[in-house]
Amino acid sequence: ASKPDFSIVPKIIDFNPDPAPRRNYRRLPNLKLASFPKDDKNPCPQRQQPQSQCSLAPGPQRSAPKVDPRNNSKDKNDNKPQIMAKVDPNSHLKQQIIDSGILIKEPNVSWDSIAGLADVKRLLRQNLVILPMRPDIAHGLLAPWKTILFYGPPGTGKTFIAKAVATECHRVFFNITSATLTSKFIGESEKLVNYLFDLAEEMAPSTIFFDEIDSLASQRGSQSEHEVSRKMKAQLLTKLSGIDAISEESEVFILAATNFPWDLDEALLRRFQKRIYIPLPDVEGRKELLSMNLSDLADVNFDIDGWAQKLDGYSCADIANLCRDAAQAVFTKQTSLYKTDQWLNMEPEDAKVIITNDDFAEAVAARKSSVDKSMIQKYEAWKRSKGAE
Repeated sequence: ASKPDFSIVPKIIDFNPDPAPRRNYRRLPNLKLASFPKDDKNPCPQRQQPQSQCSLAPGPQRSAPKVDPRNNSKDKNDNKPQIMAKVDPNSHLKQQIIDSGILIKEPNVSWDSIAGLADVKRLLRQNLVILPMRPDIAHGLLAPWKTILFYGPPGTGKTFIAKAVATECHRVFFNITSATLTSKFIGESEKLVNYLFDLAEEMAPSTIFFDEIDSLASQRGSQSEHEVSRKMKAQLLTKLSGIDAISEESEVFILAATNFPWDLDEALLRRFQKRIYIPLPDVEGRKELLSMNLSDLADVNFDIDGWAQKLDGYSCADIANLCRDAAQAVFTKQTSLYKTDQWLNMEPEDAKVIITNDDFAEAVAARKSSVDKSMIQKYEAWKRSKGAE
């Protein structure tokens, strides 16, 4: 037997790991180390069989995948901290005011559609239209009024005046009710009041109308008052007149209406610079209301002046409903004389409704005034004690 040749030195392979960090290691198959003949004519020679004296690879070798240095931007960005957009946790409160408070569609009510109340229309036009057009003059004692309260019996046109303001003054109009500023979560009602005035300042010139404000700011200190309601009233008072209140240069106008001024908090009454009584329509106002509602339907012999005298004690809404009752009664009589097909094919001139004095008398007999005389005396007494016309 031949003796082994100890003069052959085996090839030493370094299996020490690379100090650089490695990712995605994978196991490589066993490879035989072989030498390939160099051929200049064939740059890609075929693999030759290994010679007998070539050493074999002792085992599997781990190797890190090659990374192209030109495509390292993704890895670098992965190590950077991601900056998250700051989300306002109270954004739903602002959206609630925008959705339910801002009046998107104009009510299409003009100053001419309001019967009577010439002094009230003049005051609103002066403070919302004329004075803001001259800021060089409208300051100090000539600064426009910022807060006005309308009070009086129901149906006299308080909300109708607010609709005319929303139509004629071309301002962002916030129609606020108790549902707009009420939340089932404690602490959100005060935030809603705060966001309301902030949005009004951002969207100025604007008008905030509190309809039935007695449901929001009744007398404080009663036993049945809840703490949430008390805090909301305090926030409202602070916004109306406080350190954080609207300034003299602000273009935010506050308008409120109520049927029960004696139920309002005393501090709230002080913050309304003008407290104007909207009474029942007088003779001229009732005459104008009848002319506006019966302009195309009244008979030639219809006595507007006489009916204006007889409707003393009726509100504006009562007179408008009287005119509708009379027109509906005439329509019922007219359709009862003809069949449905005959009435549908009738000429417009023949189908026109004409209201006579007898038709209107039947409507007056069926509908009485909705305002009690004792309530009128109570409004007039409150006007003498706390009014600010």
